[in-house]
Amino acid sequence: MHRRRSGFSLLEVVIALVVAAVGLLAVVGVDATAWRRRTQADRAAAAALAARVRAERLTSLACDAAASGTLIVAGRLAERWTVSRGARGVLLVSAVAYHDAEHGPDSAVVHASRWCE
Repeated sequence: MHRRRSGFSLLEVVIALVVAAVGLLAVVGVDATAWRRRTQADRAAAAALAARVRAERLTSLACDAAASGTLIVAGRLAERWTVSRGARGVLLVSAVAYHDAEHGPDSAVVHASRWCE
């Protein structure tokens, strides 16, 4: 008569551990990708905000006080803005904020204008 054993064999335990390890690696990989994309989104949002704030500041100044310029912030964000005069006394502002992206630099651009007399 054969005796029935209870429990798992060594092979079943090893296979279960391999399946669990593969699942954990997949979760870690997804988490790393999500973290990287969130970081990129944060940088893009910061660049867009910087460009918008720069354009708003320049259009709020007196027309003869606004001037073109460049600013580099902490090596991760660079701003460049141009101020020019359009037809009939319009002040034209273009603000660009550059940031590091996954596949090279990216930028956010904001254009604004204001009537100057």
